Amino acid sequence: MSNWLDKESVQRKDLITSLVLWIVAEFVGFVMFPLLQLVRVDGGVMRNWFLTSLPLGLGGILLMVASSRLVVFNQEREHQMKTLAAVLAGIAGWVALAGILYPLWIVCWEFFTKGLPS
Repeated sequence: MSNWLDKESVQRKDLITSLVLWIVAEFVGFVMFPLLQLVRVDGGVMRNWFLTSLPLGLGGILLMVASSRLVVFNQEREHQMKTLAAVLAGIAGWVALAGILYPLWIVCWEFFTKGLPS
């Protein structure tokens, strides 16, 4: 087995990468965009977005680690449902990425649908 498919190494890398990506998305979405006045929303709306982003981001991070584990497991063993497992791991990865990037998506949606505040 090659080094890049080591279970612990892959999971650790994906955990750290996902966590850093989520923190950056939180900072850009909930600090930088409002600070630069690219979006103007009520404090209550921003709080709801933030509270929604917590379980989505943390769940996305856990799902990303799980999908990495599934990819490694799928490569290590021969089994009948190898194709299905690969498809499910890919879908899980994309869903995880959507949860991780939710803070950035929601403020970008606000920015592009309402434009620059005047």
